[in-house]
Amino acid sequence: MSTLAVNTLQAQTGTTVSIPTGQTLHAPGHVIQTVYAQSTSFITTASASWVEYLSSTITPKLATSKILIQSITCYGGVDNSYSAGKCGRTISGGSEVAMRLGNGVDPETRFTDASFGLQMNGSANDVYKMWHTPFNFLDSPSTTNAITYKLYAKADAASRQLRINRHHAYPGDGYNPPPNTTLILTEIAQ
Repeated sequence: MSTLAVNTLQAQTGTTVSIPTGQTLHAPGHVIQTVYAQSTSFITTASASWVEYLSSTITPKLATSKILIQSITCYGGVDNSYSAGKCGRTISGGSEVAMRLGNGVDPETRFTDASFGLQMNGSANDVYKMWHTPFNFLDSPSTTNAITYKLYAKADAASRQLRINRHHAYPGDGYNPPPNTTLILTEIAQ
């Protein structure tokens, strides 16, 4: 192996410097690939079990890469609702693992494997509103196998109905813009 030391890379003709197919440019901190998924599907749950509402798969080019997970969940529900969301990761052939920071500061017992909250206020007009909760997590999967990330939601009781991509009173009013729940997976070179 040899080292080429230069101060500037420049195209011999034109303005594009190309990397041949099958070759990988390793530049720590740079984006290698991005996968985007979205859903406008309506999902309603009053279950204390996790219900999947969006997923996406990425296959890292490098085993040393990190995967930046970014999601926004659009939801509504009944007044004073307690619900949560979870991001699960499955590496091809393996078991699912929840992507979360843990309960070190606040030992929660209702949502022990939750990644983020999906709570509603106690106001009577909340049934007409849609909320948007972001979730960001930097994962270190250490693999070049396909990785599937799934988003789940659950309510804490049957009386605490949660609705993904709609508010509780839908379709009775038209107060809200169209819903859009998204999941972005970005491979970042290390």
